[in-house]
Amino acid sequence: MNQRFKIFRYGVSLAVASAALLLISGWSIFSSPDQCDDLECMAAHFADCKPAVYEGSGGYYGRADDQAQYRIEGVTDNQCKVSIKYLKSASEWQDKSLVMHLDNTERFLDGIRNGVEYCVFHDDPGAYECSGELAGAGMPGVSSHGPDLLPGLHQALLPAIAADAPQLFPVEIDEQWGYIDRSGTLVIAPQYQQADDFHEGLAAVQVDGLYGFINTDGDVVIDPQFASVNHFSDGLVAVQPEGEERMGFANRQGEVVIPATFGNYYQFYAYSRFVDGLAPAVDYDSMQFGYIDKQGEWVIQPQFDNARQFAAGMAPVQVGSTWQFIDKTGQTVLEGDWSDARPFAEGLAAVDTSGDVFGGEWSYIDKHGEPGVIQVFGIQRDSGKPDDARSFSEGVAAVYHDGPGKWEYILPVRFGTVARTITYKKGAPTYEQAESFRGGLARVKPEQQTGSIYIDRQGNQVWPPE
Repeated sequence: MNQRFKIFRYGVSLAVASAALLLISGWSIFSSPDQCDDLECMAAHFADCKPAVYEGSGGYYGRADDQAQYRIEGVTDNQCKVSIKYLKSASEWQDKSLVMHLDNTERFLDGIRNGVEYCVFHDDPGAYECSGELAGAGMPGVSSHGPDLLPGLHQALLPAIAADAPQLFPVEIDEQWGYIDRSGTLVIAPQYQQADDFHEGLAAVQVDGLYGFINTDGDVVIDPQFASVNHFSDGLVAVQPEGEERMGFANRQGEVVIPATFGNYYQFYAYSRFVDGLAPAVDYDSMQFGYIDKQGEWVIQPQFDNARQFAAGMAPVQVGSTWQFIDKTGQTVLEGDWSDARPFAEGLAAVDTSGDVFGGEWSYIDKHGEPGVIQVFGIQRDSGKPDDARSFSEGVAAVYHDGPGKWEYILPVRFGTVARTITYKKGAPTYEQAESFRGGLARVKPEQQTGSIYIDRQGNQVWPPE
């Protein structure tokens, strides 16, 4: 009922128009469908299932000539009828079409992707009422890399940058650190020994060997007083006070509100942060991991060899040589033969399936533990699974291959039931070091270059100016 309500409001007015549709070669001809010049326009029309047409070109791996026409046909049986026709393609999909019935309470791009995945890889109409020459067609044998299924939509697969995403980014200039904005303009002059990213409006900076925090205006809001710090999450930050051996948590005023009684484990900095009121912490005596609440009390008793923060209601923990995911009661909810695991992010979690604590064969799982299907953009590697992998952030994730010793970025695009990897575009760069995207930028170290730069999600250098 919920998924059809939005369309039902337009059902009466569109029923008359629907009856007048003329089907020619599987295509609905309207007297005046709106012409959209971008995907924002199509998304707005899709929300109301209002007829529109959009043409997009360009492929995932450099086939810039590929072109498809996307049409919102209108309401049929309380669903939104959408058509795709491949105007130009290097595959046998040339001049062929696919017709789907979608739920328009979804995002336009999500509906298109889900519909294409089902319709192309299943040979029954199913929930999408698939029709057209491409229904059940499967993967065309274009090349060993697979096809480009949605020409012109690849850039739009990236999610919008969140309104609360960082606006400032740390940079090193003449051995001192300051901050640039998203355009690459220097905003806070270099003056710190070290500088971290902004989280919840505050960033850690080092002065005279100690860490404090500044705001986005560059004002010091917590005086430098800590030997080491994490970053703020849920209003608290893990800290090691000067002269202390153990770790505690401070508030936004710099007050240590959870006493420094916890073990200072080397991964404490990276993962001991509060999410939904819980944070991993190390029992000082046993050096076992558990989870505390914001009063510093154990909610999940120390019992793990390692642990990372919660996300999507689950957290990865290490028991012996293997990793698993627990819920907030401490019960195991996902387990596999994983020798390492990262927290969930954007619906996927990176796991190491090598079975070797020193090795790495990384892939991604969904929230049911099923393997995620990813497509690689950058240089296709012959070494198979990545040897290291980061969590997804702002639609992309960085993966590393030992063979060439380089990092590249991947998109979480899933088509069909078989894992495939394809190149995003010809000549896409790889990096000696690569961090996650935050606020639309990522810090990377290009090959054969001494310093780091910032790039946007299209790989363009933002800082320093080229």
